[in-house]
Amino acid sequence: MANEDLDKYDRYNVRSITSESQLWLIDQHLEEGSIIANTYEIIEKVDITIVRGSTIIANGLFIKEILYKNNGHWKLRDVALDYMHPCEYSALNSPPSPYNNLRILKIFIDIYYDDFGMYRNTYHSLGGVYIQLGNMPFEMRKHLRNHFILGFVPFGGCFEDFIRPFIKDMKQLEEGILMNVQGRDCWIVAGLGCVTTDLPQGNDLTGVKRHGAIRGCRTCLAKENATDTTLDIASISRYHHITNIQFKNIFTATTLENRNNIAKEYGLRTSLPILDQLQRERHLQSPQDIYHIIAGKTLKLLKLTTAMLSLEGELIFIEEWKSFEYPKQWSKLLNPISHLESFMMSDRVRLEMVMPFILNRSLTINSLKQQEMDKLQRRTKLNHNQVINTIVKCWAIVAKCSRLAFKFSLTIDDYIELERYLKKEREALVEVKYSLY
Repeated sequence: MANEDLDKYDRYNVRSITSESQLWLIDQHLEEGSIIANTYEIIEKVDITIVRGSTIIANGLFIKEILYKNNGHWKLRDVALDYMHPCEYSALNSPPSPYNNLRILKIFIDIYYDDFGMYRNTYHSLGGVYIQLGNMPFEMRKHLRNHFILGFVPFGGCFEDFIRPFIKDMKQLEEGILMNVQGRDCWIVAGLGCVTTDLPQGNDLTGVKRHGAIRGCRTCLAKENATDTTLDIASISRYHHITNIQFKNIFTATTLENRNNIAKEYGLRTSLPILDQLQRERHLQSPQDIYHIIAGKTLKLLKLTTAMLSLEGELIFIEEWKSFEYPKQWSKLLNPISHLESFMMSDRVRLEMVMPFILNRSLTINSLKQQEMDKLQRRTKLNHNQVINTIVKCWAIVAKCSRLAFKFSLTIDDYIELERYLKKEREALVEVKYSLY
């Protein structure tokens, strides 16, 4: 976006004192960010410098800011607050001269890591580590036979010690190796793909403190305002190159106390995660696991909902729960009031899908404890019947989000609808959850 083009956004209070050689980058998620130009419209090649940090601006065009929208308002953020192109943090080596004429195959390997309990009544954490070839089509990746067990981290074992042999092999694959594929010599190059883990392990593998810390999110730097619906995620997200600088500040601290204080401020650990020995973007390639997130969210909402029920409400709820017409292929669910802690994640998600119907049939004014009803009314400023409808509506939105998130394939319209419902869900959950405290 050129200097003169910015004038039309003046009504959005976008101001910047710049030279004539400055351009603005439009956020890629905006409709205005994707412009298709015909080849005959291209006049000449133009070099544009993206200025990050102490980059020296040479003569010519440069970009220092990104124009984007947040909650319907135009804003500008520093160009450093954006994800870098993979070529800026990872290098791809060419094959040695004797192998220049060979076919090059590039693969990426996904890692799945999670701790689980081996016994029902005593929790001994056993870590399972699996890998998968990310190049496989989705239809092949979803089959169990295409998930390969790398091994198990034993009780009291250290993940770093376990994963070192794998990292050693991956370093060789990053450089490239000669392999015979179906009778033909090929040059194989492999890299780390996505690292899918539960919340605690994911934070560990990105070098971020656990989720109980002040900034215990590996995706953003939100603190006590994490539930703010107007939160500007783009400006507080974690970016690989910025995290590198923060780690450098931690390591150059002169005393142990200073190191710990700086690490606390950034929400980072005092040592680099072991996967940083490989070429990767630690934040983008360690996404939040949607299955764990939805199952965990559902469990918390179930606890909050059942805690609101009076004795009469529990009896009516259980009666409707028993008589509900579940799909025949579902296994029988345990009592969600007395055995909720025994629910597997799949049980929680299944119950989530039918909760709006069960609550719609069972929830009445007398179903809630009086103190809980009073809290909800003070928070929402609604009458008794409207409070009941708000709870049912909240569950309906949560179920709708889960249905969209777990679709086998998503179209562009599905993504737009999912984003819209996620915003609705956040507002509904904040309204209901905070009414209970």
